[in-house]
Amino acid sequence: MRNIPGSYSRVRILKFLGADIQGNIFVGQEFFIFDADRTDLLSIGKDVGIGPHVTILLHSDPWPSPLSIVHPKKTLPVNIKKGVWIGAGSIILPGVTIGEYSVVGAGAVVTRDVPPHSMVVGVPAEVVRTYGEDILGQFEGE
Repeated sequence: MRNIPGSYSRVRILKFLGADIQGNIFVGQEFFIFDADRTDLLSIGKDVGIGPHVTILLHSDPWPSPLSIVHPKKTLPVNIKKGVWIGAGSIILPGVTIGEYSVVGAGAVVTRDVPPHSMVVGVPAEVVRTYGEDILGQFEGE
């Protein structure tokens, strides 16, 4: 039952809430988006795979902690470009763009933009691999 509703329904819900979904995507179970009613700030390109237990934050607010003076509330867009694969348990923070045909490794915490055609892993996520033109040519013709 953990896979109910299925990916198709999860995608339809995201669209209904205002997310910009640009094509065929898969959204794994237990996907969580913290958006402060600003789901419209989420953009997902075509042919994107999002694994289970992924969290996307469009909003960050430390209130009522006194640290809110130093770290004010923010609501920023998250852009996931075409062909991206986001591994299970990853966390994407506000204001991040994940470049085309990139991989976010399982459990990574993405705190800044991910360059196109690269793989990031770790906490915080760091680039560990880039894809050469021999592999990229297979995707670019689509």
